[in-house]
Parts: sequence; structure tokens; C-alpha cells
Amino acid sequence: MNPEITAARAYPITDYLAAKGIQPERTTAGKAFFYSPFRAERTPSFCVYLNSNRYQDFGTTEKSSDIISLVMKLEGCSFKEAVSRLLAAQGQFTPIREQFTPADPTQSISLKKVKALENRALLQYMESRGINPQLVR
Repeated sequence: MNPEITAARAYPITDYLAAKGIQPERTTAGKAFFYSPFRAERTPSFCVYLNSNRYQDFGTTEKSSDIISLVMKLEGCSFKEAVSRLLAAQGQFTPIREQFTPADPTQSISLKKVKALENRALLQYMESRGINPQLVR
């Protein structure tokens, strides 16, 4: 497994929530109960399992999940961005490295010239959608 992902998953959910100003309402052996960060409620239904660093929102039908999923859901970001944010919060500013194969330097890149859009039906459609025809061309 990717070491950055492993490090991000190790960030304690309780620390992440505390940084967002969310404190537990009660703590029992191995569990911390919070009011859900996703909705208003009178009884805490958001449980963090302290030993496994996983959470479960009992106000939904979702199964338990990890901190990366929580960050994605709370902050509306991608998996990669959630991992980056968690690493930054831990002081590990290492960006996630993309898995790719380098381009072959012996191959050349050819660029093609693009013609202006002239199809009347497409231009009319774009205009009907409120898109400036000059911009489309």
C-alpha cells in the first residue's frame, strides 16, 4: 500500500474533528460519540471507534469507514485531495506521487490546427443554452 495513504489513515479522527471544533459528547471504552457533523440532532449518533480509527454514523445506513472517507464527505473533495489535506495537517507536506510511465523521448508530438465551429445547428444550440457564439467559435 502507498505509504502516504497509510500515513493519512493513521491521523486520528478525533484530532481531525477537534481541529474542526467538533468535540465528543461522551466517551466510553474505545468509543467517542459526537453529534453528527452532517446534520442537526438531539442525540449523538456519530461514533468514532478509537482502537481502529474508524467512524460510523448511526443516523444513516452507511457502514463504518475511515478518515479519508470522512474528509471527502465533509470537505467535498477527491480521495487524492483528502489524503493531501490529511498529510498537510500532520505536517507531512509530501504530495501524493502519481503513478505514471514517463513519455518516450524519441516520439515527437504533433499538433493539429483546430478549425472554427461553423455548424449552424451547434451554434444555435449553444446560443439557446446561453453560451456566447463568438466564444464557441
